[in-house]
Amino acid sequence: MQNKRNEIAAGFRDPDRRYGVFQIIHGGAADPGRAEYYDRRGFAGIVGNIPYNWDFPGDEEGWKSTEAGFREYIRRGMKTWIYDEKGYPSGTAGGYVTENHPEFVAKGLYCYDYWRVIGGPSPSRWAKPEPPTAANP
Repeated sequence: MQNKRNEIAAGFRDPDRRYGVFQIIHGGAADPGRAEYYDRRGFAGIVGNIPYNWDFPGDEEGWKSTEAGFREYIRRGMKTWIYDEKGYPSGTAGGYVTENHPEFVAKGLYCYDYWRVIGGPSPSRWAKPEPPTAANP
C-alpha cells in the first residue's frame, strides 16, 4: 500500500506531460519561438488556428507558416489541436465550413429563462424546467 502511495505522490510531484495544460493561441501558433516559450513552461501542447485576416481561411501563406509552427511544437513532443473558429459560434470557420458543407449547420438550440436569486453562501440545485407544451407554454 505504501508503494502505491509513493507512486501516486511521485506522479503529482512530476506529472506526465500528457496531463498538462494546453495553451490556446489565437492566430499566433505559427511562431516557432512561441513553441520554446510554452515548452520551457511545461505545457502539454497548444490549441491554435491560422491567423485571421481578410483571406481567412484561404490564406495559403498563413497555412504554411502555421504548419511550420505546429511542426515545431510536435518536434518538441508537444500535442497540437488545430481549430476552425473565426469568432463564435464555433465550428463554422467564418462561414467557410458551412458554405461548403451546409449539412454541418446546427439544426436548433433549446434555450430557456430560469432565474433564481440566492443571497449569501447557500447551497443550490439548478433543475432543468420541463419543456414548454401547448398546455404550458
